[in-house]
Amino acid sequence: KGDRTTLIGSYLYGLNGDAELSVTVPYQRLSLQGKARQSDVSDIQLAYRKYAYDLPRLGGATLVYSGKVFLPTGDANKGIGLGEFSYGASVTGARSVGVEGNTLGYLGVGYTKVGDPTGVDLKDVLYYWVGGVTQLRAPWSIQYDLLRMRSPADESMTRLMVGARYSLTPTRGIQLNLKKELQADGGSFTVSLGYSARM
Repeated sequence: KGDRTTLIGSYLYGLNGDAELSVTVPYQRLSLQGKARQSDVSDIQLAYRKYAYDLPRLGGATLVYSGKVFLPTGDANKGIGLGEFSYGASVTGARSVGVEGNTLGYLGVGYTKVGDPTGVDLKDVLYYWVGGVTQLRAPWSIQYDLLRMRSPADESMTRLMVGARYSLTPTRGIQLNLKKELQADGGSFTVSLGYSARM
């Protein structure tokens, strides 16, 4: 048992209006019972996303295709990342819902080919999720989703996430996420604070 706090920095670069590249750098602070506190950069994520819009229909669906690579910048011995290359792909469908159209609902499925650090038997991960983003009074919005997967340790896992975002500008914002694993043994609770900028 222990505590894990994550600070996330994310940079997005738009391509031709319907695609983007991003880099996400997670910095984690981990405190486990009976062990010294550890702080370090976890596995950095590089991602490419392609958006397919249903432009002729008002409120039509959007599909997002994504491929990602996790760089071996973490340290499995510290419990922060794997320190191995991992690869993944996913597809997400989203559309506006509700009378006022201020909520974007989404669902998706993804697969990650997990790295293989020495001395650890990890499984690849198939996961799926459903959730939404609701625009509140500017500049606030909230995000919420439920994710289901089998973890790399081959354990069934359900995770609930609630996040609050404050938009500094139309392309920059700060988001605080609270994540809770809904397991019979109580599961873990994670707090992450992130900054994102889109160019």
